[in-house]
Amino acid sequence: MSQTATASRAGVIEVLRQRAYKIRRHALRMGEVQGQGYVGQALGIADVLAVSYFHALKLDPKNPDWEGRDRFLILPSNSGHSFKRSFGLQTPLG
Repeated sequence: MSQTATASRAGVIEVLRQRAYKIRRHALRMGEVQGQGYVGQALGIADVLAVSYFHALKLDPKNPDWEGRDRFLILPSNSGHSFKRSFGLQTPLG
C-alpha cells in the first residue's frame, strides 16, 4: 500500500473513531437524562454503528426519502436500550 493510501486510510479511521466517541457521549447523556445507567449496549456497539453509518452505508441525511438509500434496522428491546443506540447515532447525522 502506498504512503498516500496509508495516510488516507489512517484519516478515515481517525474520523470513524471520533464519530464512535460522539455516539458514546450521546448515549451517556441519554442515560443521565433518563436517570438510569443501562448504557452498556450503546457503548459497546458504537464502533459498529459509526463504521456502518458513516462509511459503509449509502445515506443522504438531507434526502431521507431517497429510494437508493440503504436501510439499517435497530430492533427494539423491552428495556429501551435500542433507543439510546439509535439516538446516539442519529444525533450526529442531523
